[in-house]
Amino acid sequence: LLVYDILQQAGMKPARPVKRDESIDVAFWHEQVLAIAMEESSENQPIPEPGRLWEQLATDIFVANVKSDVWGWADDRSTWLLDFWLNFDPRLYFILVCEAPQETLAGALSRGTDAAAVETTMTKWQAANQELLRFHLRNPDRSLLVDIHGCADHPRKLIERCTAKWKISLPFSVAAASPHPKADPLSLYLGHQLCKDYADTISLRNELAATIAHLGTV
Repeated sequence: LLVYDILQQAGMKPARPVKRDESIDVAFWHEQVLAIAMEESSENQPIPEPGRLWEQLATDIFVANVKSDVWGWADDRSTWLLDFWLNFDPRLYFILVCEAPQETLAGALSRGTDAAAVETTMTKWQAANQELLRFHLRNPDRSLLVDIHGCADHPRKLIERCTAKWKISLPFSVAAASPHPKADPLSLYLGHQLCKDYADTISLRNELAATIAHLGTV
């Protein structure tokens, strides 16, 4: 949510719910679409066409926000609907936020995840970040791939990059830096050590690092 908070500070409006029923908002939409998809498959995977009902509800959400010049949302579940949203509206732009796998593991360990869950954590990281990279490489004009810590350290550069890249207007300045909690050193060390056992994860991590927008150099 850090990038979402930075964008809100700069003037982006949060997504409003459907006018006739305020319980139908972006979070509800993603929750329901993913729940239906999970009934057919136990693993998250891209959903290019969620169905007519959900396309209509997406339209209703967009109608509710039509008077906002710049609005948006943050939801990890959007990762699996990137192609749908890409084709839904040509004025939609995507900020794809990634985190190094050792940091994801460190955060999980800090929250009490046991060693048995490491495999699951790595599998989820691999799948989600592979999808972010795939989408960005296919749609570089409509997306910006960034690292969470780079955004925390350079929020103004993030806003400058977005406004210049997509010619959007965000009227307010943001703080020089935004806090983003980091894992404790022990958990981060363990995360580094555990990642060494996952060659595919290390390869993807390196590819992401070579592709992300380095905001500090803008």
